[in-house]
Amino acid sequence: MGVSNIAGTLAGIVGVGLTGQLLEASNATHSYLTSAESWRSVFFIPGYLCMFSSVLFLLFSTGEKKLIKKHHTY
Repeated sequence: MGVSNIAGTLAGIVGVGLTGQLLEASNATHSYLTSAESWRSVFFIPGYLCMFSSVLFLLFSTGEKKLIKKHHTY
């Protein structure tokens, strides 16, 4: 659970800064932050990352059950 917490926190920190930089760059070229072109890259990047991670999951996942030995210490 610690790894997923770190990944979510880092995504939140990096995502805010990256969104600001992308919108500032598009503001220099399109002049309006309300246009669809300004926000397109902001939403395409997470979409591509989601598709990429889904492909990795499909490539490396298996449907086999794994036996987990439980050590009871009472």
